Amino acid sequence: MKFKRRVCDHPAVLDITTLIIKCPDLYELETGDFVAIGKDVTDEVIDSLPADTSISKGEKAIKIPRKIMISAIKNIAENQR
Repeated sequence: MKFKRRVCDHPAVLDITTLIIKCPDLYELETGDFVAIGKDVTDEVIDSLPADTSISKGEKAIKIPRKIMISAIKNIAENQR
C-alpha cells in the first residue's frame, strides 16, 4: 500500500494531541481508499452493533475523533473540486 496524503489536519493542530507519534489520523491511499489510525474499540462495541452490521475476521472497529473526521470531510471535499 502506498500512502497518497493525510486527509485531515494534523492531530496536534486539531488539539487532539501534543504528541507527534501515537495519535489518530486518516490517510488516503493511491488507490483512493482510506486508512484510519485510531483506537481499536472492537471489544467495546461488538455486543452493541446494529442488527445489520458485523465485524468480519480481520476487521476492527476503529474510533476516529470527531475533529479528525470533520477535518477530513472538509479536505476531501475541497480536493474533489
